[in-house]
Amino acid sequence: MDKKKTAIAAVMLALVVGAGWALGFFGQPDPEVAELQKLRNEAFERRDQMNDEQRRAQFQEIRQRVDGLSESQQRQFREGGRERFQQMMFERMNEFFDMTPEEQAERLDEMIDRMEERRANRDQNGGGRPGGGRGGDMTAAQRDQRSKERLDRSTPEMRAKMERFRDMMNQRREERGLEPVRGGRGMMGGHGGRH
Repeated sequence: MDKKKTAIAAVMLALVVGAGWALGFFGQPDPEVAELQKLRNEAFERRDQMNDEQRRAQFQEIRQRVDGLSESQQRQFREGGRERFQQMMFERMNEFFDMTPEEQAERLDEMIDRMEERRANRDQNGGGRPGGGRGGDMTAAQRDQRSKERLDRSTPEMRAKMERFRDMMNQRREERGLEPVRGGRGMMGGHGGRH
């Protein structure tokens, strides 16, 4: 009888926890964090329709608001951003590799043109990334650690696609007489670049 009661209690507990999770009682983000995550997601969705100045202003506003969050809120915000970024990269990689070779070459040229335009703007504005940029004040060891953590969170399939994409990008850059890129930042239409 005791085993039967224990089993029934365990099933009831599982049902209550499952219902609570399904209704969103557990794991709900802080409302302030959720608002900033929504703002960030909207900015990512519109980034190709904004010029560099508008993008910088939008992300600077978000960054300032994130700086005002508590440490646990910032951690929650960053974790959501990593998941969103990984999902976006996965979608873009799949989209790229579903293209014909001609479409891939055209996409690579568009991306290279944007990267070179951003590099020229940085050089014209005194070098460096405007507003400090992401990781601008990190040491080489910290940047390496961040890259390692990013790799650890990705799947083997995604790593293979990123490697293949980087090789294709560098081959196309070489054909155009440009230096190769290092790493993956900025290559899928993001805000990074060569440096």
